[in-house]
Order: sequence, then C-alpha cells, then structure tokens
Amino acid sequence: VSGGTRKVLAGVDRIAAERLTRSHHDAPTAMAWLTADATRLMELRSVYAESSGIRVTPFAYILRLCAIALVRYPRLNAHFDTATNEVVTFAPVHLGVAVQTERGLVVAVIRDAQDKPLPPLAADLNRLAEAARDGTIDAPELRGSPFTSPNFGSFGDVGGTAPLHAPAARRAGVGAFG
Repeated sequence: VSGGTRKVLAGVDRIAAERLTRSHHDAPTAMAWLTADATRLMELRSVYAESSGIRVTPFAYILRLCAIALVRYPRLNAHFDTATNEVVTFAPVHLGVAVQTERGLVVAVIRDAQDKPLPPLAADLNRLAEAARDGTIDAPELRGSPFTSPNFGSFGDVGGTAPLHAPAARRAGVGAFG
C-alpha cells in the first residue's frame, strides 16, 4: 500500500512501542489456560466490600494471590538482563497492572504488594487505574514491575495473550469471572 499518513511516536506511545517490540524480541512466549471455580471468591468479595467500604474486584483477589506467590517463588519476581545474561530477582513485590486508557495501554505499578492485605491493595488498584485513565498518574507509578497482570475480564473476555512489559520476566492474564 502506498501513501498513508505517518506520525512520529512520542511520550507514552513511543515508550509502549519500544517496550512491546523489545519484549517480543527478547522473551520467549509460553502460555497455559486454566479455569477455576471462583464461587467462594465471589462470596468473599461481597463480605470484604461490606466490611471495608472499598471496591474489591475479583482482579484484586488475583493480584493478592500473585503477591503471595511471588514472595514464595522469588525467581518469578525477576527480570532477565540481556546485556549481562543474568536473572535479577527482587525482594519487594511491585505488581504491574495493565490499564487501557484513551492514550493507549499503560502499566501502573502497585508497590510493595507483599505487605498489603486485600483492602489496601484493592484501594491502590482502584486509585492507580483511575489515575492512569484520567492522565494524572505520576511517571514513577509506571515503572519497576518485574511481574505484570493484564485483566482481560474487564472487557468481558475469558482470556487473551498479553505482551510482556519489558523488562518483566513474567505475566499472568486474568479472564472474566462468571
């Protein structure tokens, strides 16, 4: 196709394009689809919502479980440094959460998730997602997540294949709860 309109990428668009291209080049893809009975989780969700006054989504529960797992299995809380051929593991769990915005996909970071019980973690998730969507998120809140989780369920999807948010080494996508 000839012609077309070109636009130089800048800001969030440029960073997203660079990271997605890098992740596709540097990281092998492995995928597994799992289905779980979330009946009890949905029951607990209503209990927390009533007792804490905080909107606790099923996704927040999954993030809390991810934080626990990353403490137990620190090799998953890591990234691969291609320049030195080293796996770099981290003690704090900084969870990256993919948020779709009008400006494109961004990854907001819940810091020190290993220390947060469910209600504070859910509050951080809600605050960061809103700040990402309205464009008020601070640049440091968009960096430093060795593990990223996209929420396909927010679109009603059962699942999908998410790009890796480089330099993260792991991701876990979450689909719709029924």
